[in-house]
Amino acid sequence: MAATLVKIAGTTTVKTRGMSLSRFIWRHFGQRDPQVLTAALALNRHLANATELPLGATVYLPMGPTSGADSTAAQAEAIVQLFD
Repeated sequence: MAATLVKIAGTTTVKTRGMSLSRFIWRHFGQRDPQVLTAALALNRHLANATELPLGATVYLPMGPTSGADSTAAQAEAIVQLFD
């Protein structure tokens, strides 16, 4: 099986008890996207079998549906427009 390269968007730390990796990713991105979860599992093999993420664990975040530069610029523009 060929390895798939996944770009890392950043890292964050687990601060809540009882979180699974899928729930953590869902809370970060605000939506359930199987491709993002698959990418997160590829980046976080050390957490893939954990039923509960350990407090303080580092989670590598994949490039998700809202991580692109175009999307970030659009969000920033929308925020500025709210206050104009």
